[in-house]
Amino acid sequence: MTGDPLTAERKAALHKLFDQAVQLHVSGNVLAAAQAYEQLLKDIPNHADVLDLYGTALFQLGAAEHGRAYVAASLKRRPIYGPAWNHLGAIDRSLRDDPAAEGAFRRSILLDPGRAEALVNLAAIFGDRDQTAVGLALTRKALMAFPQSPDAVLRQGVLLRRAGRPAEAIPPLEAAWKRQIGNTEIALNLARANVDLGHLATARRVVMMAIALSPETHELYGSLATSHDPRWSTDRDVAWARAATILRPLDARNWLNLCAETYRDGRIDTAFEASRRTLMLEPGSDMGMRNLASAAINRHELAYCRAVSRRVLVLEPDNADAQYTLAEVEFRIGDAKTAWDLHEARIRRDVHRPRLNVPASWQGPGTETGPLLIASEQGVGDEVTFLSCLAEMYERITQPVVIEVDKRLIPLIARTFPSATVVPRQFVPGDGLGQFLDYKTVTAQYGIHQFAYSGSLPRILGRDRDRPLERVGYLQPDPGRVAHWRDWLATLGGGKTIGMVWRTAQWTRFRARIHCSIEDLFPVLATPGCTFINLMVGNNAEDLAKVKAATGVEMIRPPGLDIWENLDDLSALMRALDAVVSARTANCAFAGAVGTPTVRLAQGFLYVSNGREFFFPNVHPVFDRDEAFDGPEAGRRAAAMLARLVAPASAG
Repeated sequence: MTGDPLTAERKAALHKLFDQAVQLHVSGNVLAAAQAYEQLLKDIPNHADVLDLYGTALFQLGAAEHGRAYVAASLKRRPIYGPAWNHLGAIDRSLRDDPAAEGAFRRSILLDPGRAEALVNLAAIFGDRDQTAVGLALTRKALMAFPQSPDAVLRQGVLLRRAGRPAEAIPPLEAAWKRQIGNTEIALNLARANVDLGHLATARRVVMMAIALSPETHELYGSLATSHDPRWSTDRDVAWARAATILRPLDARNWLNLCAETYRDGRIDTAFEASRRTLMLEPGSDMGMRNLASAAINRHELAYCRAVSRRVLVLEPDNADAQYTLAEVEFRIGDAKTAWDLHEARIRRDVHRPRLNVPASWQGPGTETGPLLIASEQGVGDEVTFLSCLAEMYERITQPVVIEVDKRLIPLIARTFPSATVVPRQFVPGDGLGQFLDYKTVTAQYGIHQFAYSGSLPRILGRDRDRPLERVGYLQPDPGRVAHWRDWLATLGGGKTIGMVWRTAQWTRFRARIHCSIEDLFPVLATPGCTFINLMVGNNAEDLAKVKAATGVEMIRPPGLDIWENLDDLSALMRALDAVVSARTANCAFAGAVGTPTVRLAQGFLYVSNGREFFFPNVHPVFDRDEAFDGPEAGRRAAAMLARLVAPASAG
């Protein structure tokens, strides 16, 4: 705030913005609400309501510690406002500071004894301490103050079940269920109370009804003892989703959920048909169309996917998921410039980490007005790939550069760009999940004027697919470690040393469709005159045993190297190797970025180019951008490519 008095017109505008922010917050659009509150605080930084609601929104977005500071600031200005103390207590409880939370809830109750929320929250604390008698007394007080409070009725039932009184728990839980049919917490507790009494059929009926009414709630699938995990053993989850479609076959939500479950499980044809059924029942479903587009692109029906994605964008022109899917289609069969423009939608997708306090956007070399921030992307492989574009334009940037990367990349990127400042990802303190970034501190510290995501650099660079990057090996590993690894490799008996990465460490049934099995790569391992180095993360004993039994080849693990954590040393090893054969993983990007000849067991990154990677001329995809993936064929092509890569040197 500048200190200048607000005009009547500005006050009216701020009042309107505040009302909009609250409406967004109440409707569940918490990120948009937080951004509106943030804008309001620029003009009215001491407004108690805005501070309270902004802090609460940050907490709901996963930044509890950051949000707490704002709620606490609100209470300094207005210490007698009960709801804010309740908000502070909820935040402290999420930070596992139950004594502070208890104090805040008690203060809220003292100031506003007629509200049930703080009583119910305090009851939950005592329930977690197994002091269920105290918790139940508090829920009774809440029900006296507000007899129809669904939260109080629910908490009473939960506490009775925890107290080992399932027969008494069932009536309040059933009452809560009648008021909020489909509520996950109620369904799970009501089902568990029935299980405690041996009423298994009743428990099953409750869960199946909850699935039919709330098919998007994954906690209901699977057993009653475990939460739903789409990465592992999902046959049961698919079975539950199918059961929901049987119970309510005319409910589009059930088919939408079956599509999601089978898609995650790698059953793309089933997902495709389920999404079509969704649209038969609800033709205007944007989620149904997005699912159909995703299934179509994974069936390699690119023109069909393009048509569906465009249809979504007719209904929702700013739909980020549809734009991102359409970008992938355009990369494969369309115009690269259009694809790069659509690729910008990635930063608006739900899977992209929310960012606060970002500076103005940078438009390219020569437009910077002060220090420039290059912000991180989602993964380390993406970062080292996109930063190759920064290497192309770095000398044309006229202002100091700050580069944000995963902390494991800091020494490598600092060595590569010695005049830049390299900082770790700007996670909000207390955000244990690493899902939220805030650039306020780094912007102030380095006087940053503008920023660009590293994933936006290809668009800024302006290269079309016919003018790929030509620099080989822009990353600069530690020369001493490169020499160390070359010495170690020399002890292995001669021949060419080949790094091997045959699949992602984040293995799921869905990803299995676009990765080779170890059997697919037996032709590669038969290449004569080669020693194979295992660059896989984790325990691969089963695959290594198959290789040894079928081919006699023993892949060697680099001694003392933590492949997941020590990315600087991994890059040094990759520079020392003669070649790398890699699946579509971060390790493929590292091999390309250090300049090692690499066979990529997939299409090129983002499907931009054929024959060689768009970003790295030394990386050779086994498939063109418009070809479908096929594991055995990938292995055969990779073997032929590797033979060509090692032949010139072996021919002397």
